[in-house]
Amino acid sequence: MAKAHPVKIGNRLFGRAGDASAFFSQMLGRYELGEAVSAKDAEDLAHLLFRHSEAEEKICSGISFVDRAPDPYPERCFWAVRKDGIAIDFAIKHCLLKHPTDESA
Repeated sequence: MAKAHPVKIGNRLFGRAGDASAFFSQMLGRYELGEAVSAKDAEDLAHLLFRHSEAEEKICSGISFVDRAPDPYPERCFWAVRKDGIAIDFAIKHCLLKHPTDESA
């Protein structure tokens, strides 16, 4: 069995990726479709989004707000609305794939 490695997201340190997944999944479940997330949750989600393999493309001009919107995928996800008005989805699971900063956590 593979050894669990700590995962650092912003100033939060999780013992393993599964703990981070549970934290963000619980956060997702607190919001109704179309509801914008709180400023505190948006800060955590911004740190999560920076871990995405396509973060630069997804963040682009910056993020105006994050919400939970209907998505075409079987798993629920957050949507970030960029400053240029384009809404992009990002899945928690994808953001928690192994990241270079995990080694120093």
